[in-house]
Amino acid sequence: MQESKMTVRLKLKTAMLVRTNAQCNLKATEGSKMYQSFFTVLEKAMFLTANKID
Repeated sequence: MQESKMTVRLKLKTAMLVRTNAQCNLKATEGSKMYQSFFTVLEKAMFLTANKID
């Protein structure tokens, strides 16, 4: 079972802070690759949304 929690806080009108934690089989995920992949996908999705690209 995999679970993740995310907190998003608006810092300014054009900036936000995103934190996430992930668990797999009740153990915290500690490898940086998983987090880097997640934030790369999030960054691309936010860019596409902000620029109204389908």
